[in-house]
Amino acid sequence: MLNQKALKSYLALAKARREAGSPSGIPVEVSVSLADALSFLAVQDDTYKGAAIIRAKDQIADPALSDIVTLCVRFGSLLAPVRNLMMATSGFALNEIRTPIHDDAEVDRKRSMVGTCLWVCDKFHWPLSKTGAPLSPLMQINLRELHSPLMAEADFPALLVQVWGDQITPVVRTIPLSEIEGSASDGSIPDWENEHLYYGVTEEASGSAKDIQASSGQILYGEYIGIGPADSFAVSRDIFSFETVRYEIEILSENSQFSGQDAQTDISELIDYLSDRFEAAMAKYEQSDRSVSDKDGYFFGDTKLRQSDYSSWFNDHGAWHGGGWKTLYQPCNKGDALPGLSIFWDGEMALFWRIKDGTFEFCAEADR
Repeated sequence: MLNQKALKSYLALAKARREAGSPSGIPVEVSVSLADALSFLAVQDDTYKGAAIIRAKDQIADPALSDIVTLCVRFGSLLAPVRNLMMATSGFALNEIRTPIHDDAEVDRKRSMVGTCLWVCDKFHWPLSKTGAPLSPLMQINLRELHSPLMAEADFPALLVQVWGDQITPVVRTIPLSEIEGSASDGSIPDWENEHLYYGVTEEASGSAKDIQASSGQILYGEYIGIGPADSFAVSRDIFSFETVRYEIEILSENSQFSGQDAQTDISELIDYLSDRFEAAMAKYEQSDRSVSDKDGYFFGDTKLRQSDYSSWFNDHGAWHGGGWKTLYQPCNKGDALPGLSIFWDGEMALFWRIKDGTFEFCAEADR
């Protein structure tokens, strides 16, 4: 999030520019290549050194991205929230590969999958809601199985990361694989029911364990998840939105230390200028249509969440989720064309990860 120090520093420089004879407090335009601008930004923070966008800077040719990176160079710490999101979430999304599961007797319940056959056993029972109702099974990622292709992002621990549905809320449970080695899975299915978040096993599925029992035809119990080749380089759509930074500037501008007429003039000019520039960059981005947001399922990359601002998941450490999150997996939703995963019928779900205090954490979000 933006802090008072960043705005105070910008206003001091804006004042100096006006006193030097400039009619505007806005920093001068710069002519710099995208690669050189990224090289300049790379030294601003030690965490940027391993960023995918820095490693790929000589292969990227994107006018929209170039506009944003140049603005980050010109406006420095004032656009740190945009810069941080860009560095942390840009990269090569990995396409998913789905393999149907039609025989529940032969399913390997420790594998990565979406569907109804998640791992449960004597030690890790089928999870229940606070009212005692069984949760709906949605998906699980075996981080040991997928360790090699995911290594480009992080050295993930050997865990099963499961996502279950508690009515409209996805619930994450992690299971250390070391604790279930040699254990037998429990294939029984309690009478779960959830019309909002579920895996539909047939075209007529409505969201309950009864969907399996009532079907007389072929059932799709789930799908194993594999990882295919990397997609083209992509950035998060949210780096082209100025709204979050604008809101934070407007809130900070209400502080008494920025109440002077000169400061208010420079703040108003700043907001108008950056709003126009970000809007123009967003238009270029949408015309290029390079976002992964219209793909099926994938690992890393942008998210398809509609109502949740991805930038807040990463930047807003004061929110309920605590910030610092990156996308791990965005499954393909089949709510309008079952069988498959159904998230609020035509909604979306994302599984996030972060490292906090040296520990890997996982969280899921679903929305319309």
